[in-house]
Amino acid sequence: MAQGDELELNARGTVVFDVDGTLTRTHELDEAWYRVAIREVLGVEEFSTDWSSYRHSTDRSIVREIGERHRGREASPEEGEQVLDAYAALLADAGQQGHVQPVDGARSIVGSLVAAKWGVAIATGGWSRTARLKLDHAGIECAGVAFASADDADPRERIIQIALGRAGHPKGTPVVYVGDGRWDLLAAQRLQCGFVGLAEGDRAGALRAAGATLVTDGYRDVTAFLRLVERAGLECSREVHGQEPARSC
Repeated sequence: MAQGDELELNARGTVVFDVDGTLTRTHELDEAWYRVAIREVLGVEEFSTDWSSYRHSTDRSIVREIGERHRGREASPEEGEQVLDAYAALLADAGQQGHVQPVDGARSIVGSLVAAKWGVAIATGGWSRTARLKLDHAGIECAGVAFASADDADPRERIIQIALGRAGHPKGTPVVYVGDGRWDLLAAQRLQCGFVGLAEGDRAGALRAAGATLVTDGYRDVTAFLRLVERAGLECSREVHGQEPARSC
């Protein structure tokens, strides 16, 4: 059997997307909005934006831990809601000004994957309200796409699993997570599923240095992206049928 035929037969399953930096060009702006909201609510001026340095790289958990690190106690659920409100207000204003844009090709990538017989889900470490605002302002249509967020769980890998459950992911088929940060790669590694990095420049280099072998800068070339997904899916498929199957597949 030719390699292409093997991919066609085996590499169909579910592709799960992160949001910031993966579907929307909001990574740098996101850090700025987050910093302002934390300062306004928690009174913390400086904190690490290396999200992989936190116990869980998800908004709700990070807010709690910033309080613990810098004030000696975890931020309360009420404070977390206040941070969310402040952050969402900044995001809404930026969206109205046209500052929330899609990653190149992101508006059509879901349809392209569905046409290629892949299931699609979204699993973000952000809050549901702000993640959906970003997708809406970026013009990315996600009606009917399974969705999970930091509202559902703290560990990113658990959020991915919840999204897969909501997507009706068939057990025994490949899972490919698409993300832009080291924390995304780490979650994929913990779940033993396929991973495609979405990054440019230094961020792409950081992903490769962390062990990502499949990295792209967008979805402009749909055929090239689908091939990366197929390669990642085939790696996951091999694990599924091996002695140590991927827990998420």
